[in-house]
Amino acid sequence: HSLGAVAALGLANAMPGRVRSLSLIAPAGLGSEIDTGFVHGMAQAEAPGEVAHLLRRLSVNGVDLSDAALAALAADLSRGRLVALAGAVAGASGQKVDGLAAIGKLSGKVPVRVLFGLEDRIIPWKHVLALPPTVAIHLLARSGHMPQWDQTREVLDILTA
Repeated sequence: HSLGAVAALGLANAMPGRVRSLSLIAPAGLGSEIDTGFVHGMAQAEAPGEVAHLLRRLSVNGVDLSDAALAALAADLSRGRLVALAGAVAGASGQKVDGLAAIGKLSGKVPVRVLFGLEDRIIPWKHVLALPPTVAIHLLARSGHMPQWDQTREVLDILTA
């Protein structure tokens, strides 16, 4: 999912004989646009209210975390351990990662599918238009950046098909 797709692509390309298929949910690296405010905001959040506000961008159904969970997440994020990662992912001109070549290389060897929520506010779903025609594309209505939260059954059905 998202930035994890970049890691999954690296692993799959490093060990192609061990990968039977690849499913990427709202993957980073398909285009330049990204909500840099979200990326850097999560990396630098210090207060539970900041975290709650940012998490609202992920799902069309909202994210219902307790005050204690928000406080714990804010305390963890305030340590700054994600600041360097956020800087490596998103800059002033957008995304700094590129996964298109890796997907193109893999899609000729194993089935690759990409799932995107049509209401994703972090990464535009239209980035799928740059994918090779060998990649299966699944666009989910009523879903944001976390379609696995918004349309759990549908995502599971796609992944297990």
